[in-house]
Amino acid sequence: MARRRSRDDLAVAGFLRIDKPGGMTSHDVVARVRRAVDVHRVGHSGTLDPMATGLLLVGVGWVTRLLRFTGETMKTYCAEVTFGQATDTMDAQGKVTAEAVMAVGEVELRDALKNFTGTITQLPPMVSAVKVGGEALYRKARRGEEVARMPRQVTISAIDLMGFGEGKATLKVCCSSGTYVRVLADDLGRALGGVAYLSGLRRISIGSHEVEDAIGLDPLFQYGRGALLPPLGLLPHVPRLVVGKAAADAVRHGRPLPVIDPVGPFFAVVQSKEEEPEGAEAKEEEASPAADIFLGVYSHLAGEDFAKAEMVVPELSIRLSSG
Repeated sequence: MARRRSRDDLAVAGFLRIDKPGGMTSHDVVARVRRAVDVHRVGHSGTLDPMATGLLLVGVGWVTRLLRFTGETMKTYCAEVTFGQATDTMDAQGKVTAEAVMAVGEVELRDALKNFTGTITQLPPMVSAVKVGGEALYRKARRGEEVARMPRQVTISAIDLMGFGEGKATLKVCCSSGTYVRVLADDLGRALGGVAYLSGLRRISIGSHEVEDAIGLDPLFQYGRGALLPPLGLLPHVPRLVVGKAAADAVRHGRPLPVIDPVGPFFAVVQSKEEEPEGAEAKEEEASPAADIFLGVYSHLAGEDFAKAEMVVPELSIRLSSG
């Protein structure tokens, strides 16, 4: 069984856009996907709390090694903020710790929101996975401890007020990785002279991946491995470098590549199934899984003559995609 699973983790590879339901951890979703596709090696990018719903990117097989390249893409959330109460977790799952009578008007709210766009500073919440002294903050919080944390800079490119009434606001938030929307809700309440907490959260996009294109867990069990998307489709934001046979052989062995025209700090290397001239041609376009053989991801530092391999697609997978 262990040998079959090891081979499957190489031969079966792809990614999924999962629409996570509420009440499940991201780890629970991974466990469900593992059963649905019958592959042991499964991972996710960008944890969603149990309360949250929406888009979760899941890698299957060796594609788990690509998930780290999705971390720096902007994420968009639909967030519900409730004014007049604060909780110890800054969300609806916590205990109420403070209450305040707040008469917030829409104009006042819109003015306050302007102060939270751009590069701002957030203090990681005690319920986060940030480690202090080698231990995750949420573990300390479970013991009733509260420790000093270092503020972090995050970027919120846009906040749109989608709805407002009855002490609640619905916000569309586009932000960088590492942004705590619960902290945004808490800080917004303070900025308005009261308190607030995050009462609902749905992730609607990660980069160009949209929740509208996601699959639910129940349909996933119906389609199984047939629901898997081509590996290179996970990285639409990463430029491609199309190479000829000689360079492709070098990539398959993880050797450095000479860089003539830099295409970015990270780029995906592909070999066309159609005849290509020797050498490499940089192309920034959407990958065509049917026409290209994905070979790996390389990184290039400005001023360097060579790019180095960050990950190389397993040979078995390359052979399967070449057939």
